[in-house]
Amino acid sequence: MNISTNRIFLFCLCLCVSVCVCVWLQVFTHEAHAAAFETLNVGARPTGMGGAYVAVADDGLAAFYNPAGLTSLKRRRVESSYTDHFNLGLINRNFLAYAQPKIGRGAMAVSMNNLSTSQKVRFIDYSENTFGFSFAYPVWRGLSAGATLKYFWVNYDKRATGYGYDLALLLRLAGDYKFGILMRNANHPNIRWQTQATDRLPTEWEIGVSGSIGRHGIVSFQWDRSSESRENSLLKFGGEFWVNDRRAATRAGIRGGLILDSNQDWIYTAGMSVVIKALEFSYGVRFHFDLDAEHTFSLNFGF
Repeated sequence: MNISTNRIFLFCLCLCVSVCVCVWLQVFTHEAHAAAFETLNVGARPTGMGGAYVAVADDGLAAFYNPAGLTSLKRRRVESSYTDHFNLGLINRNFLAYAQPKIGRGAMAVSMNNLSTSQKVRFIDYSENTFGFSFAYPVWRGLSAGATLKYFWVNYDKRATGYGYDLALLLRLAGDYKFGILMRNANHPNIRWQTQATDRLPTEWEIGVSGSIGRHGIVSFQWDRSSESRENSLLKFGGEFWVNDRRAATRAGIRGGLILDSNQDWIYTAGMSVVIKALEFSYGVRFHFDLDAEHTFSLNFGF
């Protein structure tokens, strides 16, 4: 087989492996008790791509989506994002991360993920905070492994804390094809309240493949599965296209995505980015059936 045929074969092989693992998880995973800290997208770029990011993860947002992707970084990154959930002004989500490449052969990141009620909510003052330390290391040709250690903290009338970790792999293939897998909350973290009550977070699997379209675009496919329920799964499709070379210092791009939820409903997403040298501004929107569109804004810096 020539090089082009080999690339297509490897990409199809990863896609087949993804499908097989998805079927296995659907049949054999067990249920877990649901709790707070629901997994919600962070960052405007992944939001615009429908959340299909586990096999993309080539920036500081890898700390959240796939820590193994931190080995893709060429320079330090500061990532920030803000989301007003359902555009109601009641619940806000903030994310901040710093990623450092070239620590030996590996890379690391620290992150803070916050979900809280706004000042408009007078009857409750609630916030969920996740502090993460991520690290990644190339273990074999094109294969990187990563993990995120997490500390959970709930600030409410009664406080709660817990510890957890994510495990991840990212395989880079010829032709800019990638296969990613994330085991989020791999240890089924227990969130312990001051009242001695305990919530248990479900383990979530995120499996995906992505590929480049020349030097201007990326397409990605992802399947998410929660151990909380056999019916709780998502199919995600996303893509982005840059008007000029996506590696250029100054560039602009657009994104689109689709999400098929467990109710067989389609959710649509879109977004855009403008990059001027080290500074990147991104916007992502997720359209809901019964509520207003949800907007995410990101300001990122590479140096």
